[in-house]
Amino acid sequence: MRASTLSETGSVRQKNEDALYSSPEHGFFAVADGMGGHDSGEIASSIAIEIIRIELEDLQELSPGRIVAAFVAANKAIYEKSATKGKQSSMGTTLSVFKVLKDRGYVGHIGDSRIYLIRNQEIIRLTEDHTYVERLYQDGIISYDEYLHHPKRNILLKALGGDRPPEPQVLEFQLLPGDQIFMCTDGVHNYLNHDEIISILLQKKGKPMLKAFKEAIETRGSGDNYSIIAIDRI
Repeated sequence: MRASTLSETGSVRQKNEDALYSSPEHGFFAVADGMGGHDSGEIASSIAIEIIRIELEDLQELSPGRIVAAFVAANKAIYEKSATKGKQSSMGTTLSVFKVLKDRGYVGHIGDSRIYLIRNQEIIRLTEDHTYVERLYQDGIISYDEYLHHPKRNILLKALGGDRPPEPQVLEFQLLPGDQIFMCTDGVHNYLNHDEIISILLQKKGKPMLKAFKEAIETRGSGDNYSIIAIDRI
């Protein structure tokens, strides 16, 4: 298994509040996009990655319930940290996790970071965006074009760090030879559409691929932090 990673502040933000973790030897990968004032987002995303690693990385068997329990543990840790730090009181984060066990892929997800499956030169979005605008689109209230350019695209309906147990999306699926996985924060998919993402993934690998993503995003302004994990040779 091989993974290439990239995490950048972008050209507008002062700090990088994204966090990621990549362990091909354990078949475990995670990306988080923090939010909140002061250092809150950076702290929240780092806690999410740390707890989810502790809970899931070394497991040799996995179930939907175990993934949910791991997200609950991460949420609790962030919420408790927030309660002890006044200026971090609004901290929260997205979290998207991918784990490989033999020929099975497992996904845990909350927020608007994304996990894609690339299979037979097609790109399939595995995760839902837990956003206000996604809900409007799925309910047929707005068109796809309105969805793409809506001013409230970044309003999350689900994230880690709240006072209620989280309800993550959980998936299990069969992995096939040649499959690739692409994970990213919204600082990537807000600037690049599916066709642009898969075009880069099919044409380049490793450092040239990461350079192509960076150039494409920076050319369009890179108004947010952006992070990528690209996994192949699964």
